[in-house]
Amino acid sequence: MINDQHVLELMAFDVSEFDWPTEPVYCFFLPKTWKRVLWPDFESGNHKKVGIPSRLRNELASHYPDILYMRLDEAVYHGVMPMIVSFSPINLDYLAHHFQRHLKKFGVIVNLNIDDAEWKIVEQEKGWKELGVTRGNIFTWLPAYIARKFALKAKPFKAMYYDKDKKSQLFEKDLPFFPLKLQRHGCMTSPYKGFSYGIEFAVQTRANEPDKRYLYIYTTTHKYVLTPIIDPLQVCKDTGGSVLLRVAGQGLSPFIPLPIEKKNDEKEMFLTWRDHDCMKYLNMFLEQPFDIKDLLNDPSKYQNINNEVCALLLYNPSLYASSLNGEVVTGGMGLSERKQLLELFKQVFPDLKQIPTAKNLKIKERGHGYEPFPVVINKARPISVNCHMSEFLYQSLLDETNKIKKGVQSIGDGKFKVSSDKGDFLLTLRHVPDSGVVFDLDPDYPHRSISAMKRKIKGVPAADGSIVEINHKKTWAANPSLDPKNALRVSFLESGQLTQFLYPENEKHLKHRVNSALLDLLSDFGIFSNNLKKADFQKNWLFISAFTTNKYSNQDRVLLAKYDAGVSFRVEGDDGTWRSLHELITEAGVLIKSLSTDRLTKEKEAFIEKAIIDVLNQYQGIWHLLIDRLPLSKLYSSVQDKHLVSGEWKFNRPELLNLRDRLRIVRMTTGEYVPDYHNSVAGKDYCFDAGLFISHDGAYYSLSQKPDTAQVATLFTKVTDPREPIVQPNLIEYLPMSDKWDGTEIEDAITQLHYWRRANLTFNKHTIYPAPLHRLFAVEKYIEAILRVNKNLVGVR
Repeated sequence: MINDQHVLELMAFDVSEFDWPTEPVYCFFLPKTWKRVLWPDFESGNHKKVGIPSRLRNELASHYPDILYMRLDEAVYHGVMPMIVSFSPINLDYLAHHFQRHLKKFGVIVNLNIDDAEWKIVEQEKGWKELGVTRGNIFTWLPAYIARKFALKAKPFKAMYYDKDKKSQLFEKDLPFFPLKLQRHGCMTSPYKGFSYGIEFAVQTRANEPDKRYLYIYTTTHKYVLTPIIDPLQVCKDTGGSVLLRVAGQGLSPFIPLPIEKKNDEKEMFLTWRDHDCMKYLNMFLEQPFDIKDLLNDPSKYQNINNEVCALLLYNPSLYASSLNGEVVTGGMGLSERKQLLELFKQVFPDLKQIPTAKNLKIKERGHGYEPFPVVINKARPISVNCHMSEFLYQSLLDETNKIKKGVQSIGDGKFKVSSDKGDFLLTLRHVPDSGVVFDLDPDYPHRSISAMKRKIKGVPAADGSIVEINHKKTWAANPSLDPKNALRVSFLESGQLTQFLYPENEKHLKHRVNSALLDLLSDFGIFSNNLKKADFQKNWLFISAFTTNKYSNQDRVLLAKYDAGVSFRVEGDDGTWRSLHELITEAGVLIKSLSTDRLTKEKEAFIEKAIIDVLNQYQGIWHLLIDRLPLSKLYSSVQDKHLVSGEWKFNRPELLNLRDRLRIVRMTTGEYVPDYHNSVAGKDYCFDAGLFISHDGAYYSLSQKPDTAQVATLFTKVTDPREPIVQPNLIEYLPMSDKWDGTEIEDAITQLHYWRRANLTFNKHTIYPAPLHRLFAVEKYIEAILRVNKNLVGVR
């Protein structure tokens, strides 16, 4: 049943029949002299070429927003297609400089001849298709075109202040837009109060509409460091950041992202340009050379958009020490601000047709409220927890546990009776005040430190888990190799214990942290809130996701969760046995052994399909299969839209073709594959109302409730208080596959997934993932720790 009073406006526009731009364009064909440099042996038939990295393409796109696209393929080498298509010609000396700088990185030092280089103007009526600008590569050129036109035509963003007493918004400042190319093409406003509003664009497909293309809009904020960076402790090692730099000029003057990194030599300055030649090039356009030292000494000095140089230290929490957190703007923006960006886009592109609104489903109020107890557990058994902490923290932990009135009963001496769906079980919180297990790693002999940790763990009474008091990560900001957290996690794991860390009493939000530490640890034992059962539609589920990483070679691996009589888990590389979460992580080194296997392949299709077959052979009845698209997008090709055109899931193993009738498949999508949205309820200007929606093409959207941390009015804006976090409710997409569903099966299954977002013990609001799938994050946490320790035998941030 549909609720017409509540709809979801997706920020997606149909560009399948996008009208070709009418302006003339300029084309740059690869000069013959440049071709000899990039392809030195082409006359002899040798196809080996000097590679031009994607970094050059990104650099040109960020420096010159008039560029529609750049390509360097066989058609370009043979002069059939232009290498660059742009709305204005780029100075040939400048263009040669960019190429020479990147060729130098490949060991090719050359001065490119521009005598045979030229830009050719092409009138629109001659046909863009002849230039390679087609609907087929709309993914490449259209976002660039949209961002350019938006920067030229969009009205300034109106920064509004929320007056709490009047409960209304007051105009504060106009903020103009400028082009910005980061991961995606987009625009950003001029900086204000330490941040900018941003809008980004990407062309996406939708599985149930294979012939259509949609432009997705993403709203964001860019946060800047305004505190002088004058102390090495303010910067962390082993990561990089960016400076957004704009040189004032005529026409479109973009903000250019320039990478920065920490120097090993800290005698002069400990942050520097990753590519010094790029800054030398930009300095050619300035009256006075720009020095990063000046920016680091006084970042606020360069926030003025009217200066010759506007330079912004883009905040990256991995680069800057956590001590800056309170000095930097928090994330998010207000509901009205997201809506304003959408309306500005519509004004610039009035002819684009927005995707139809998704309709709200009137679903049963089952599992809607937060009811943690009785908790849901596979088996009621005693759980003992060693508390390696001060007397004060331990007493605080007992006090907070005592405050849980429903479902937890103190029986004295740190013991509590906890109610569960399988009966009461005993929870013991044992104080271990002076175990000495926490200490800095020895960077020269880290394996000795880890061995010492294990000895100290064995020196105290055995337990199922431990809560460990440990200093904040800023303690080791100057030398992360001393940070013991990952080594501690692995040491406890090898001793058969799960771990949760707790910052000392002098840190903020003590009661919240103490309470969360206990509930997080219990969640890692595979314990769920009562909502898991309350929203049970008597369905069997198999969840498939993956741990992915770019830090370690061949360590991507599939993660599985199964819900039937209880919730159990597997990880690729294990022995094939389904285990409780606690058992998977700690039992006989199962997880550690799975990470040491050399039988993993990059393509995960074989493992995934065999796992599905095994479940169907071992268990009877219908099985619902939830496949997590985002982490599997490069590991399991069947999740991609192009393989879902038929409406059936693409299986390659013949056995699954025969077992297909027992499967009900749902693909879950998060992240960049889901557009931003505006939540609309009749009679309300803005709202945080949760809901389950269905789109025109049969996709379902689950919108979570407002998080506890977002205790702000619907008219609250980022400008009102930039340090107030504004966390928007998460939106995820569920796409049911095939025609095997009967009656209300689809709606019941999606409703169950929607409510299971509130079945995690730690959260009294929605998480991103349904609870059984969400618990796989615990497995990922331990995998990450094991890999980091095994890589260098050192702790990290």
